[in-house]
Amino acid sequence: MAHRVIGVDAASKKGIVLSCGAEYFIPLEGTKSIPEVIKALTGGLGAHAVLILTANNAAYASSLDMLRFGGRVVCVGVPEGEPVPIKSALPQLMIAKALSIVGVAVGDRREAIECLDFAVGFPSISYLLLRFLRVVVLC
Repeated sequence: MAHRVIGVDAASKKGIVLSCGAEYFIPLEGTKSIPEVIKALTGGLGAHAVLILTANNAAYASSLDMLRFGGRVVCVGVPEGEPVPIKSALPQLMIAKALSIVGVAVGDRREAIECLDFAVGFPSISYLLLRFLRVVVLC
């Protein structure tokens, strides 16, 4: 099953995100509630998966609020500074919506790009993730 992609990042990256195949783009600047925009774009359901590629804790904080029932947060970017829990990872929410959080260890940037290049050949993967993208939402 292919996923539709929503890219979330700085407004200056809109062109590159859309040129790489994202169906929608949400700018960080000026967007009041990214989870609400995600829900609107997915018919009120939320995303199947949210891939966090940035080292910014704020991206993790709202990630579970973007998911639909059975959704998954994929942690790739290692947050900077003092470790903090994921703000939206409340047990009640995770149980009620059957959500999961998984971590993915990757090598350096070059190895991550090689891995994603390899994945392009598979029909179930509809989008090549950009090394600069902060959040990728699959719906």
